[in-house]
Amino acid sequence: HLYDMPDPPTLYLCEVDKEILGALPATDITLTRKFNDIDQITFQVPREYTDLYGTVILTPLYEKIEALRLIYIENFGYFEIQEPAIEKDAVTEYKECTAYSLQYELTKKRLKSFYINQYNGEDIEGVELWNIDHSKSLLHLCLEKFPQWNIGNVDAGIRKHMRSFEIDEQDVYSFLTKDVADTFGCVFVFDTITNTIEVYAEDNIGEDTSIYISYENLANTVSVNYNADDIVTSLTILGDDGLDVRNLNMGQDSVL
Repeated sequence: HLYDMPDPPTLYLCEVDKEILGALPATDITLTRKFNDIDQITFQVPREYTDLYGTVILTPLYEKIEALRLIYIENFGYFEIQEPAIEKDAVTEYKECTAYSLQYELTKKRLKSFYINQYNGEDIEGVELWNIDHSKSLLHLCLEKFPQWNIGNVDAGIRKHMRSFEIDEQDVYSFLTKDVADTFGCVFVFDTITNTIEVYAEDNIGEDTSIYISYENLANTVSVNYNADDIVTSLTILGDDGLDVRNLNMGQDSVL
C-alpha cells in the first residue's frame, strides 16, 4: 500500500463446492508455501470485531468456520479448514484455524490391492503414466475416486513410460508424490483453483537462478529436520518357484 507495507490477503470462507460465503475479518495470517508439498495457512477470527465507526459487530460467519469448509485466497488457491480451536477468556473469544491446500483431500482415500504391470494375472497390465485410454493411464486410475480433479499437462518425455507397482494399501497423495514421483523422476504441481494436476520431469521444472545460499551471503542459520516415521526398513522375502510368506504374513511379502 502507500507506505510500502504488504497488505494482508483477504480470506474468503467457502462451502466445500467452492461457493463463497463471504470475507472473514482474519488476523495473524501466516501463509506457508511449499514447492513440492502441501501449503498451509494459519489465522485467527474473532467472535466480535470493531468496525471503522467503533461499533462492536458479531462476526457474521463465525459459526460457519468449521472443519472441511474451504478458505479461498485470490491468486493463491483453496485451503481446507481443519478442526478450529476455540480460544476464549472473560473478555474475548476467537477461533484459531489451520487450513491445508486443497490437494490435502487426496490423503483421505486409499489405494487398496493396487497392482500395476506385475503381469501375474491379478494386476492391470500395459499401464503407462498417461494414456488417452484412462483404463491404461496410471494417473487416471489413481484418481478414480476423485472425479473433481483433472489431469492437465504431462511432460511428453515421460507420458509413455511404464513402471510396475505393488501397493497393498496407501493414500493417493503419498503414492503420487512419493512412489510415482521417485519412480518416474517427476514433480507434481497442484492447481487448487482449477483442480488440475500437472506432471513435469524433474529437469523441466523451475529455473536455474545461479543463486547459491551460504553463510557468506544469504544464510544466517540453517535447520535440518527429518521425520522418523518416514524411515522404514523393509525386507522382502521370496523363494524359488514363486514361494513367499504371504499366507503367514497377512497377505504381504514384506516384513517391516
